[in-house]
Amino acid sequence: TRILKGMSNFTINYGWTMAVGAVLFVIWFRKWKDTEKGRRVIDGWKLKVPLISGIVATGAYSSLAYTLRTLLVNGVNVLQALKICEDTCGNAVIGDALKVARQKVTDGTTISGPLAASGVFPRIMTDMLAVGGQAGDMVGSLDHIGKRYQKDMDRNIAAFTNALEPILIVVIAGVIGFVAIAILSAVFKVSSSLG
Repeated sequence: TRILKGMSNFTINYGWTMAVGAVLFVIWFRKWKDTEKGRRVIDGWKLKVPLISGIVATGAYSSLAYTLRTLLVNGVNVLQALKICEDTCGNAVIGDALKVARQKVTDGTTISGPLAASGVFPRIMTDMLAVGGQAGDMVGSLDHIGKRYQKDMDRNIAAFTNALEPILIVVIAGVIGFVAIAILSAVFKVSSSLG
């Protein structure tokens, strides 16, 4: 009850300060995330946070595989295809890995080696690329990768939506339960004192 009362008093006395601070933080965050460093930090965070990373990462891998496959099928050479994927992937961390891979492919290295060394892409993806490169069927390998991660993304989206409802219920129940206990405990104490 004391905690609830303290929170109420704090909000009444410093609510406007908190509101101004929240607005300033949102403005600063929006400017920071548009900087090069901020974009890399946030994009790296998207690939690591539980639940969200499963959707973002698999979607990015699937999109990358399909884009690269389409470009190669239409006669675009590997270096140009990697450059286009780097510019259109939508993730700064993946874009940096593709840039390094493109520079090393220029030196005669295969695609799979630099992508594996970056640590950004999963092992199974780079292994499938390596097998496709050795077999001379890079397009077929990219098609398999795209389909695999498309299925993984659909499964991760379903898992996220299934997990979201119980998480929200637990959070809301915790807040309501805290308020109810804080109020009722005081009422019971007063009632017992009067008795």
